[in-house]
Amino acid sequence: MRPTISQLRGWNLDALSKAADIARDNARTLDASLDSCDRVFNDASGWFGKTHDAARIKVDQELDHGREVRNVLNRLSDDAEDAGRTLKHAKEYTLQDVDAAVAEGFTVTDTGEVSHPDSAKAQAAADHQRRIQAGLDEVARLDELYGRKLREAVNDLEAMRDGQQDVTLPTGEKIDPDALVDRVRGMSEEERRAFLEGLPPETVHQMVIADPEFMGNTNGVPFDVRADANEINIRN
Repeated sequence: MRPTISQLRGWNLDALSKAADIARDNARTLDASLDSCDRVFNDASGWFGKTHDAARIKVDQELDHGREVRNVLNRLSDDAEDAGRTLKHAKEYTLQDVDAAVAEGFTVTDTGEVSHPDSAKAQAAADHQRRIQAGLDEVARLDELYGRKLREAVNDLEAMRDGQQDVTLPTGEKIDPDALVDRVRGMSEEERRAFLEGLPPETVHQMVIADPEFMGNTNGVPFDVRADANEINIRN
């Protein structure tokens, strides 16, 4: 929803930068803990047998789960950082237009209508109004865009509390995202492209969370999907 000018002046966008820092710090802490767990288990070189094998399977499952959570935290951090920077620029740009109009003697309402008692300045008032309302529209667009991204990341974290949930293929088959990535791994480039294009976007999104390295660096994966995956890879 498009904000009023007074609402826009009151926006505390520094909170987004702080949220980005917290999510990034949590991702780093989790990543270090996962590496430590993996290293300690591998150092137990004198341990053999069924108990070791069962523990290895469980540790690998939890490491995989932890890294998926780390991936989402890094995406959350990136999106919050981008939102804070981009919205701050749009906010400042729009309010500069408002303040410039007021300084020139124009009246600006809270919703961006501009007027002047001198009818000779009607065109100038219309120009100011066009710029201000375009700025408010852009702020609203960015707010919706990043709000959706941040909600998706939070929903992903909630859904992954006990491990990443199965996805449902168009055939009705339910499959773990990691297993689905392994299936796609064995396809040719053309088979992979056709298969991924036939999946719902939310399913491909879960595959990116499961294995961003593969999804970001493999031919046949759509370019926009590779870009999303590589944003996570860069942060990791």
